[in-house]
Amino acid sequence: MKTTVIQIYAPTEDSSDEDKDDFYELLHTAINTIPKHDIKLIIGDFDAKVGEDNMGRKEVMGKHAVGVRNDNRSRLADFCDYNNLVITGPCFPHREIHKLTWCSPDGQTLNQIDHIIVSRQHRSSVTDTRVMRNADISSDHYLVRTKLRLKLKKNTCPSNNRKKYHTEPLRNEAKRKTFYIALKNQFQPLEDIEDGDTNNSTEVESKWHRFKTSYQTAAEETLGYRPKHCKPWISGESWQRIDERKELKQHQV
Repeated sequence: MKTTVIQIYAPTEDSSDEDKDDFYELLHTAINTIPKHDIKLIIGDFDAKVGEDNMGRKEVMGKHAVGVRNDNRSRLADFCDYNNLVITGPCFPHREIHKLTWCSPDGQTLNQIDHIIVSRQHRSSVTDTRVMRNADISSDHYLVRTKLRLKLKKNTCPSNNRKKYHTEPLRNEAKRKTFYIALKNQFQPLEDIEDGDTNNSTEVESKWHRFKTSYQTAAEETLGYRPKHCKPWISGESWQRIDERKELKQHQV
């Protein structure tokens, strides 16, 4: 599963309505370019105080926000609701100091204005979002961390169904002679073909294909394919005992 991350810096609360509308219009356009099944993460400073009042907004922001909402919060909540997004921070019950993401220069004012937003269909993949106050990032903003649980697609190896030729009979001299004659008869037409341009990749591929086909034809005619059930290092009696043990286990179950 692919994950798309959009890093933003939204207009401040004091910015004009036109600037705010332009920002969310551009963000909406960017979201629409993301493939439908990708995990969408929008992270950054939204300058939006989501506030404790979550009436009618529980699916968008959960119930663990702090502070008093502002105008930017209303715009952000409407935007998330329209685009099926969730503000993850207020969805998890943490101590207040682990929710407040920004501190004023005088250290007197703290707000929850930095957010990590995820597509609603992947909300269950987010296991936690909180502030990491001990991280030294030389900023008046605290580091916000989120945990994602991703389901990785299993990479199945293709099964090898290639048949193998039964080469055991070649230990017999008569069988080797028979195979040699059959192979020579297959190669004879190749010797009658005049050599072409060896630098031509098409000519090389054509000769290799004829050579491989000749070998396969001779092997099929004289050797055949190796039986799958045949294990040369296990006797017939051993196979019988193995089958008996398998049958006994089935009855015990």
